[in-house]
Amino acid sequence: MDRDLVLPTWAKEWTSRTHVGLYYASTLIFAVLSITAVVLGLQALIHLRACRIDILKDPSSRMALFAACNKRVRSITKSQLFVAAAFATHAFVLYSVDVAICMAAIWNDASENSDRYTSSLAIELAHDAVGIAAATLAACVIFPLAQVFLFGALLARSQRRLNPEATLAAYIPEARIMTTHLGQLWSMMAFCLVAYWPTFERTVLRLSLAEAAFATAMVWLHLSYRLTFREDLVAGVLEGSPHSALEKQTLLLFSGSTIANSLPTYDAINRSESVRGEKQEV
Repeated sequence: MDRDLVLPTWAKEWTSRTHVGLYYASTLIFAVLSITAVVLGLQALIHLRACRIDILKDPSSRMALFAACNKRVRSITKSQLFVAAAFATHAFVLYSVDVAICMAAIWNDASENSDRYTSSLAIELAHDAVGIAAATLAACVIFPLAQVFLFGALLARSQRRLNPEATLAAYIPEARIMTTHLGQLWSMMAFCLVAYWPTFERTVLRLSLAEAAFATAMVWLHLSYRLTFREDLVAGVLEGSPHSALEKQTLLLFSGSTIANSLPTYDAINRSESVRGEKQEV
């Protein structure tokens, strides 16, 4: 489609990323969220170092000290997850405005020049749509899933090398930190791509990279959310799982089937089980 669409002045500045207000707002958001992420990361490192020193001083209380440290770091990880979600949300808002501007421009052009939109143009648009759909599929599905399974393979390799007797549940704190930071980095990259790369400059490449970064961020943040806010359920699924089952458990985490595979069935519940401290007889 070789047409010059007419855009309002502010829309031209917005899509070319020369809008002064957009630039300063994007830079301010990036600076505030980045500084917050760095401060939280340093705070987590300080807690981990203090935990290591305490364990070396009192090895007999190793489990209690580790549990307390894990609780503190988990609290910081929640804040880091919110920072990553803020990056992703702002990227999505900017992308949505770009789409709205482009759709409005195409609609106005089609209304004013309906004779230019012929069947040959429709075929050309359909051909371009197929190519964009293929790029979107690769960027939003294949690329993130490949990273997840690579992460699972590396974690399994580390488990076999360091502690082959440990279950996968023992690696939840480590996996939670890594998935949160990966989601944070990818969401930051998605925000930078959308905020500073002009919309109509190498559009297909920009779109593919932005979708890949955003989709990857969503995958890692999804895993981070489950490992942070659904730790007990995830631990129940992973407890007793050998490293050979890691790919299956990773898929469960990604697909959202953790809760369905963790909760007991009705037939498996003890009918005389206490509910909120009261004995129920059935």
